[in-house]
Amino acid sequence: MECAVVWLQFICIEKNSTKDLDVILDDIIKHLLPARTFEACYPSLDKILSILLSSQDDVTELFSLSKFLPFLDLFQKESVKVEACKSILSAFRSTNEGSTRSPIAVSSFIYICKTLHNSVNALTNEDQKRDISELINYFISSVSYDRDFEEQLGFYVECRDAFSNLDSILFYLVQSVCCLAVQTLNITKGNHNKKEWIICKRMCSLLLHHHTQYTLLFYPTRPLLAGWPGGSSQLISCSV
Repeated sequence: MECAVVWLQFICIEKNSTKDLDVILDDIIKHLLPARTFEACYPSLDKILSILLSSQDDVTELFSLSKFLPFLDLFQKESVKVEACKSILSAFRSTNEGSTRSPIAVSSFIYICKTLHNSVNALTNEDQKRDISELINYFISSVSYDRDFEEQLGFYVECRDAFSNLDSILFYLVQSVCCLAVQTLNITKGNHNKKEWIICKRMCSLLLHHHTQYTLLFYPTRPLLAGWPGGSSQLISCSV
């Protein structure tokens, strides 16, 4: 493993092709996976991940490596994998300078965020929940499909299904959907065609249909509805 770390540092310093990175990651996987040798190599694996993250100006470029996600699967101990996922999302937050819409990057980040979300249990303290929620919310905020409102809404719905156990993420999703609704209103000047109106109705119903969560989730978003015709009552009528 020490040899692999040195070679990886050399490849990253020399800015070699992604093919070279894939070759060395594939070699690491082949050596560690069969006999579960990776269980004794978590510190080295963590160092390799740190080298990969620090060598990239754009963390999303790592997802173009065919062996990056299989490499992450070597982190099978839950606590170690959770920390690895936090490191990836933290590096993304510190280096990201624009929006993300690449299907590969989005699906890979959702997988990483699900790992964090699913690690939350009755023993997780509030500080840990807050840290995880902030990382996931940053990822959600970074995904933009511009004026493809249906695609954007579909992404929010997927996130609602994937991250339903953290209230602050649900708060953020409701706010994002309300902003998306107002955005469509501003563009169409209130003259929605049939397709746009259906999308607007879905915006309301798909995120606010759980009556047990309605009061909890709706109140923080109310100030965002000032630009909606009829105010909050119009949004409520769409969700019924």
